[in-house]
Amino acid sequence: MLETDYKNNDYLYVTIKKSGASELMQCYDALGWQIIKTEEDKRFIDETHYTLRRPHLIENKDKLQFLQVRVESEVNKIAKYMANRHNKSLLCGILLAALALCLISFAATFMLLSNFNGKFTIGAICIVCGVAVCVIDVITVKRLVKKEGKVLEKNLSDCVQRLKQAYNRILCLREGEDARK
Repeated sequence: MLETDYKNNDYLYVTIKKSGASELMQCYDALGWQIIKTEEDKRFIDETHYTLRRPHLIENKDKLQFLQVRVESEVNKIAKYMANRHNKSLLCGILLAALALCLISFAATFMLLSNFNGKFTIGAICIVCGVAVCVIDVITVKRLVKKEGKVLEKNLSDCVQRLKQAYNRILCLREGEDARK
């Protein structure tokens, strides 16, 4: 069991994806946190649990705490952007594919069960429309994925820029300089 001294130290328990652990742990290190325990997640292979400690009385603690919140917020935004990077294109693709399937199913059912004289003409028109919707689906999804990629790239770039600014301010505070640049 880990011995804790809450009178002299602060403790932090974080779960981090392995892919971004080194960069984030570098920020925590700059904030004065030391790793005292590392544990692999039992359920998810790409996550690691860290127990961190730092002295309770440190210089510029309030400012460092504020910057820590900013860093964690930006990291969470990056995770959110990555998790939702193709939601619109996926939804559009599913809806248009469902529409195409409905048109083609309607055409087949109509041609088989209808006693209408022009059933093959109407069925053929519905099949052509269904195939056209499939083609439109592919083109639309391709364009949406490209557009979403550009938006994702810009959002990630902005987050990384803000992370770098926060990290530089952290380093300035830790060195005793004023970080109001």
